[in-house]
Amino acid sequence: MFKKNKLDFFSKIIIFVLMIMLIQVVQIPILFIVNSKAINLESILFGLLYIILFVIGIWISLYVFKHNDGKLNLKLKLNHYVMVLVAYFSFMIVQIILNTLNYSFFNETSTANNQSIETLLGSNQIVLIVMMISMIFLSPILEETIFRGIFINFFFKPTQFYLPIILSGFLFSLFHQSDTIISFLMYACLGSILAYLYKKTGNLKVSILLHFVNNLIAGIILIFG
Repeated sequence: MFKKNKLDFFSKIIIFVLMIMLIQVVQIPILFIVNSKAINLESILFGLLYIILFVIGIWISLYVFKHNDGKLNLKLKLNHYVMVLVAYFSFMIVQIILNTLNYSFFNETSTANNQSIETLLGSNQIVLIVMMISMIFLSPILEETIFRGIFINFFFKPTQFYLPIILSGFLFSLFHQSDTIISFLMYACLGSILAYLYKKTGNLKVSILLHFVNNLIAGIILIFG
């Protein structure tokens, strides 16, 4: 069903839209525990459901990716780790510049997306725990599989390089809350860098690793910064 040469363009659109909806669906349990004032059985169960839905979402997205000629068995090499470090510090430079511009023009010290995450993390201990797990370990896998693996494999030829990188970054930014053009560009740059790593290496694990590193450091800053 999912073989690349058997899917028409309309089928790819439908499947990709369903993948985007999947990202939204896995977030639903958080809405039921964000206002809990104390840790109770209900909040714990919804927290577990949140993690379970994320894992199911990852399994579904990886299934679609794999059956669209996606390669999951590629190993990380030493040069991949070097590329991730270079990419991360490059993005940090871009982020510092854009954050400075965002503050200068819009008096915004943090993006709307980060503010929302920070608010959620401060809701209660269950939300803090499950969101940190998803933010650091689960979101990088789910989002990279969908925004890089599936999107690029579905809609672009292997010979196309810069167009899928730019459009993947643009699409990635659309699904992160941005209330200024500069914060939008920030997420678009991150998405494009992630897409660049995937296109350059052909290994989804490389972009997942960068996403993991970025979210890990961002999570630590949000909690302790």
